[in-house]
Amino acid sequence: MENLKITFYLSMPFIADRYTTIDSILIKEYFALMRERKRHTAFTDDLSCIDFIDSKGEVFSGSIWYIPKDAPIKLDFTNYYKKPELKKIFDVALLANPEKPLKSDFGKNQGKAFAISEEIIVTPAVHFYIRGKKGPIEQLLSRVKHFGKKRSIGFGEIEDIKIEVLENDKSYQLNDSTPSKPLPVKEFDVDTKKIAYFRKKPPYWETRDLEACYMPTTALYELKDNSAANKKFTCSKHTSYKSGISFLAEIMDGKKGLSKISDITIKEDKKKRWIHLKDNSEHICGASGDLSKEGIIGFKHFVDKGFTSQRSILRMNYISITAYWTLRSEVIKATGDTLLTKDGLSKLTVNGAEEGSRFADYVKNPYMLKPPFVIMRKTSASKQEHLAIRSRVAVSNALYPLQYGDTTHYVDAELLLEAVKEIDQILKQENAPTKSHLLGLWRGSKHPVLSKKSDTEENVKLIENFHKKYDKSIRLFLFSVKDFS
Repeated sequence: MENLKITFYLSMPFIADRYTTIDSILIKEYFALMRERKRHTAFTDDLSCIDFIDSKGEVFSGSIWYIPKDAPIKLDFTNYYKKPELKKIFDVALLANPEKPLKSDFGKNQGKAFAISEEIIVTPAVHFYIRGKKGPIEQLLSRVKHFGKKRSIGFGEIEDIKIEVLENDKSYQLNDSTPSKPLPVKEFDVDTKKIAYFRKKPPYWETRDLEACYMPTTALYELKDNSAANKKFTCSKHTSYKSGISFLAEIMDGKKGLSKISDITIKEDKKKRWIHLKDNSEHICGASGDLSKEGIIGFKHFVDKGFTSQRSILRMNYISITAYWTLRSEVIKATGDTLLTKDGLSKLTVNGAEEGSRFADYVKNPYMLKPPFVIMRKTSASKQEHLAIRSRVAVSNALYPLQYGDTTHYVDAELLLEAVKEIDQILKQENAPTKSHLLGLWRGSKHPVLSKKSDTEENVKLIENFHKKYDKSIRLFLFSVKDFS
């Protein structure tokens, strides 16, 4: 095996999670290739067949993506709205199976409708590190045509891929204090306080089998983690995983007007579309990843037709009774815009919290957060959202999950504090970029253009460097801060 650096040269902008790793991309392509050869039918938890990527235990080599520190970058919001192309769907469906009813084919990629409002990244290239066998990796990379999300509509198109052989392995760690991918605490020793619950092997987006992991710094380029030297950053005990759902239930079950989980009754279905399990020892809750004794199989058939929720919740075949409790209206209302600690729920809104203990205060000063905790933030003041069911418990205030609507963001507090100082310094300069230029105008879904007076080479470079160092999560939540002094 060899130490490799893989570079994707991009001809189109991309949208990608910060923790997307090269091993997950390659393993996905491997299983797609095996299905084509009719050797494997589906992704499996047993990844012993992956012998072309180095591994330490069950942890595969393969870093998250980085951009070169000196590379140009532009961030922008792109709003796309497209109506369904019914004739194209009809033609594709008819060609695929003339006997099949067309009703189920209106989600076809070739003609489906979509609405996208995402921050996109424009940069010439991204690179990864991996240790493995160059030949099989080259073969799989030849199949990779796009990087990131929304590939079916053209984002992240790859123009060329370059593979270099390196002397040093940077596929697990950039150095002694900086992981280049999530690494389980039980199996690695990294000098960092950035710890969060995450999966140690693909698929990384799954909610099951989460464990305490050392997490990479979220800067878009390779940057050293110095969090261990900061005594104000603290970590709680993280010997075993605890979901946000179970943490909420442990503290708030039957309190402050909330119903008791033990009082919930599940109606039986004579048609057996759903089953109420009272002694489960096999099924993992699709929402929390918990192995819960009591739950509901066939949840999507159990919920009322008027149930409004994220589609992903409705797709879950089994959820625990505790997860179902978090979907009750009184729990949804109670958990909106809150901080959950061992002392209970506290509101973070201007009307619900005292000055000094509002959302912007915690974002500006993460030292105030004492793990374990959960932060749940609504995307709009009027919308009631299912925050608790997706939430994750923070075990460190150096890097912590923050639930924002149906998305879990990971906030790098070490960089967050640096961003606060940097913004304060920049805003005091004459003809400097504004807060909106640096962070983005999130309510308007755009990054403003510099005025003629401020449109200098120095300011353009300043904004580029800021965006490369501080990822979307930091900029999104700093947008709510008004005073950076």
